[in-house]
Amino acid sequence: PLERARRRALTAEATAVARRARHLADQYRGNLPHVLREQALLAATRGRTGPARRLLERSAAVAEELGMDHEAARTALAGAELDQARERDGARRVADARAGLLSLEVPALPVERSQSTLAERLGILVDAGRAIVSAPTESAVHDATVAALRRLLGAQRATVFDLSRPSALLTSSGDFDGRATERLALDALAAGQARASTPALDGPADGELLVGGVRSALAVPISVRGAWAACAVAVHDEVAGLFGGDELRLADHVAALAGAALENALGLAESHALSVSVARSEERYRRIVETANEGVWVVDEQRVTTFANRRMAEMLGCTVEEMLGRRLDDFLLPEDRPNAQARLDRRRTGVAE
Repeated sequence: PLERARRRALTAEATAVARRARHLADQYRGNLPHVLREQALLAATRGRTGPARRLLERSAAVAEELGMDHEAARTALAGAELDQARERDGARRVADARAGLLSLEVPALPVERSQSTLAERLGILVDAGRAIVSAPTESAVHDATVAALRRLLGAQRATVFDLSRPSALLTSSGDFDGRATERLALDALAAGQARASTPALDGPADGELLVGGVRSALAVPISVRGAWAACAVAVHDEVAGLFGGDELRLADHVAALAGAALENALGLAESHALSVSVARSEERYRRIVETANEGVWVVDEQRVTTFANRRMAEMLGCTVEEMLGRRLDDFLLPEDRPNAQARLDRRRTGVAE
């Protein structure tokens, strides 16, 4: 990460450039949606979410007015990503926005492919994206990613290699031998994006990236919290030239969704682990308190008993169950109640007795 001073300087420079671009865009309105969106993103990085949303709304309005569908889709995606953290269905909204943008970026299929095939593929993309972002665990995200790659790309086999494990790219998973695609996966990780290789079409140089009779293969890295966490690979043993530009863009989109889902799953796992740790700590403390030789009595702000150990109940000549939910005053003589209240007030201010 950049040092604070360097980050502040770059942000100021970018803001100045965006201001000049805004001045020019007022004269050349075709650039205005893009400029407004960039200004919104800059505002968001500075924590000014309100101005950022207003700039995005204006960007979308200008794009719609000028009939610029692609710019409108990019602005919709920026807005979805901005609001993702504060909306319950934020991940799904981002997935839908990505699918909408991708539908404009994927070029028309060749004549021999029907238009219904393209529509079906985009429908699959939306459904697959939702399955990925809603997966609750790491293994579930991997499974949903594999299913998405097979359905979208027409691959015979696919898998996700967990890069946290030693020699992950050489691992055999079911009917998948990682040795066949290791070099292609390393190439994708080095490039930071999806890469495809088809020996029969690309010639010997690219063909060396594949072994084991694979005719078409595609690898795409998956990033979590700024680091490569996994690499998804899809292959076909019989058809060469299966993965082209469209498939590369689809794979990058799937990988982006998988990365967000893995980050979410990791957060849930960490939260669960913390909850378990806290629960265990509380249980150990409770056992210590309940077996103590001293009486322990806890009341809330209304002086209602919320906890008492067995020793305290014995000292009062009753059971723990009889104490819970009853006011402290019920166990005191009338003349002792003012003094008890004063002692409680001192305890709240941190004065021990």
